[in-house]
Amino acid sequence: MQGLTFITAFYWDRDDESRAWSKRFFELRKRMPTMAHAAIYSAVRHYLRAIEAAGTDEAKVPGDQAFRPWTKGDVRWSNSDRRLCR
Repeated sequence: MQGLTFITAFYWDRDDESRAWSKRFFELRKRMPTMAHAAIYSAVRHYLRAIEAAGTDEAKVPGDQAFRPWTKGDVRWSNSDRRLCR
């Protein structure tokens, strides 16, 4: 891959949404977020939304009732077409 500098699923300066989230992250941590930070944030946010939607954190709730794709406002999703940035 000639000329390739790096590959990442998240870049803090990708768009207005990622810059806004990264700015809030920087205010707390005094460093810009990495792909790992964004992935962990996204996973925890998804989990907490699933608990809220299911109304419980019991493991007996079927996954299809709890986990649904929440893309709006997720820093790992593209702002323009909602495809997962990998």
